[in-house]
Amino acid sequence: MVQINGLPASPGYSSVSATSLNGLNTENGINEVFVINITSELNFSSEIQITGDPGDVYILRWDTDGNPSNGYQGQVKPQSGGAIVPLGGLKATNFINVCGDIASSGGGSNPAPPYPQGPRFDDGQGALITGGSDFTEGGFFTGYWLTTGSPDIYDSVTGIYYGATSPLSNGIFVGGWYTITTQFSMTSGTSGVYVTPNPATEPTTTTTTTTTTTTTTTTTTTTTTTTTTTTTTTTTTTTTTTTTTTTTTTTTTTTTTTTTTTTTTTTTTTTTTTTTTTTTTSTTTTTTTTTTSPITIQDALTDIVESIALEETGLAHIINAEGEKIQSALDIAVSIDDLVTINSSVKDTLVNVIKMQLLLQFKLEQAKKMIDEN
Repeated sequence: MVQINGLPASPGYSSVSATSLNGLNTENGINEVFVINITSELNFSSEIQITGDPGDVYILRWDTDGNPSNGYQGQVKPQSGGAIVPLGGLKATNFINVCGDIASSGGGSNPAPPYPQGPRFDDGQGALITGGSDFTEGGFFTGYWLTTGSPDIYDSVTGIYYGATSPLSNGIFVGGWYTITTQFSMTSGTSGVYVTPNPATEPTTTTTTTTTTTTTTTTTTTTTTTTTTTTTTTTTTTTTTTTTTTTTTTTTTTTTTTTTTTTTTTTTTTTTTTTTTTTTTSTTTTTTTTTTSPITIQDALTDIVESIALEETGLAHIINAEGEKIQSALDIAVSIDDLVTINSSVKDTLVNVIKMQLLLQFKLEQAKKMIDEN
């Protein structure tokens, strides 16, 4: 929560109303984080449809003054079917909500599938849990909700204000609720379903190894040097003279020159340097194995006590509904006779509730006796 408080609001979202986000579409193929300050219309009864990519994350700070440093002001209250409805590649858990006090009330209807319709397995898309039934009405808290309660008490260590949370009637949590509130009360149809994070928003760790191979080449040049040899023959001329006869002998000398022509050959080796890069990606897979243990006597007794608590909760809902019936009758009754009739109906219901309470008391006493013996 401290980390979220320190984030700057995204451009254009420093102060907006809740219903102004209806129709928001951020689909562009890029995973983005949007920090949005919702400062008005914290009480809403309509669907707020938002479309985005699977990896988009929306951090919604519900605070009437847009200043988390002095606590989250105002009360967030969805009612009569009011809900943030994720579309496109989004799930409920692409939304992280931070606020102070929360409340809710009934009426309206569920958002259409694939929005989770009840306490079902597989993120609200599978079979109903044992004894569960689908939601029928109420105010829907979509995503993960981090709440402080009313900002009445200051924690000097964290700098966060916190306090009590108002009673919740027909509040439906689709995602998860995490709170530091000092107290809360859930009555009359309040329920929900846990939804896991959208896999596209979860961080992944990839280990990459890069290997570089370099080949070094030596270039050799060979030069052949040639010597040119010239051979010259020298000729001697002899002349013989006789008194009687003059004979002249002429020897013709031929001078021979031999020239050797040399070819110089240069050999050049051309080298290519090759660099090979190898990329290795390591993926880590975590497998969770769940082992179911046999039911013990202690487990059975625990289940009995839990069943008593659930039945008590159901009776509390009935009592609450009867109270709302009387409140509605006071608003619409046109005569004393109408009020007497309503009062008689409520009385009959409460008599049956008291009888059920007696049976539960007997059941609890028997369970306590068994617990003491074991």
